[in-house]
Amino acid sequence: MRLILTAMTALLALILLVAGSVVVLGGMAGFAEIVGASLGNVTESAGYPFVDNVMRFLGAVMFTLGLGFSYSLFDVQNKTVFFRFLLLAIFLCGLVRLFAWSQLGVVQATIPSTAIELIFPPLMYYFQSKLTADT
Repeated sequence: MRLILTAMTALLALILLVAGSVVVLGGMAGFAEIVGASLGNVTESAGYPFVDNVMRFLGAVMFTLGLGFSYSLFDVQNKTVFFRFLLLAIFLCGLVRLFAWSQLGVVQATIPSTAIELIFPPLMYYFQSKLTADT
């Protein structure tokens, strides 16, 4: 159980660190590259600098969450509150994406990340709970 939780935590940390770095350094263009989307002429719109700035901020949040998972990687049983708070943050991100889909329609490029955000945290919570109960 510890090995599965450690592997899931490491994978989630890696995803967040890499994606966060790409978005921080590349803004919307970096994000579009990750998901394989084209920005078209969006970069020429008046609101682009604002949206790009917000994307970079969110990239920094993703990177910070990745650092948090990295910090708790080998000691999740002793960092229960911190670890569960990180899981809650990721899970809420998935719920927000579902809400956005209900308003704007499903964005195909976000399906994999949404699945990770909605599936990984409950599983990781379960494994962490079992691990904590066993120690």
